[in-house]
Amino acid sequence: MNITVMVGHPGWLRGQATYADGWLTLEKPDVYLVEHAPDLPFTLAGIRTPAEAVKFVESSGLLRLGMDATEHRERFTDWQQTALELVETMDLYMVFRAARQGHPEGLNRLRELVARATGQPSDNEAAKVVVDSAEIGLADRLRRGTGQVECEIMPGVVTGHNLSWTVVPKTLLSVVYHQLAGLIFTDREFRYCMDCGRVFLVGNLNQRFCNNTCASRHRYHRKAERQRRDRQEALKASQEIGALDSAPGVP
Repeated sequence: MNITVMVGHPGWLRGQATYADGWLTLEKPDVYLVEHAPDLPFTLAGIRTPAEAVKFVESSGLLRLGMDATEHRERFTDWQQTALELVETMDLYMVFRAARQGHPEGLNRLRELVARATGQPSDNEAAKVVVDSAEIGLADRLRRGTGQVECEIMPGVVTGHNLSWTVVPKTLLSVVYHQLAGLIFTDREFRYCMDCGRVFLVGNLNQRFCNNTCASRHRYHRKAERQRRDRQEALKASQEIGALDSAPGVP
């Protein structure tokens, strides 16, 4: 018997939102069905300002309070902590993935992370032990992030002979971690943007920026820096020529 495992995205609330006195508030909740969006974990991980959080609430909703909530507001400091933990999870996966693929830099960084987490130096630990320890830590982070879920088992809708097992997260944050886990289990590649420093899902091997805005800004800054160096070198050369011309004995 074949069993198909799926993640069902629950009905949730989003809509007009505000930020005041440290609180994110969903002012006019509107019910919608959460769609599978691979970029959702990276959008949440990249939130740094209240304005970015408000935009997220308007498009996707609050992280923990949904259909059954009696009030619809969450502290922004909790969002900051959640985004930080999400970035740490992504970072652990990136380092773990690099170490597992045999990159020396990844293994050295993984040793540092394991030593920091355990409080014990891991310089003398075999590579397999370090990788295994990191895998346990990554699994624990994903388990805590996915949180509580509801499960539905029913006949398959396609053939009528298979069973369909649907996992339904109870919060939007749980949806985010389920989507992140799916990307990790399929060995997708994450990178840090060379401009803004946010983590993004790699679409092609040559991608170094999370979006076109960051790519354009990076090119502009590189061009401006190159022009600044050229001006400095031209000024230095001019000063050296002037010094030679004014030196005693120079005709």
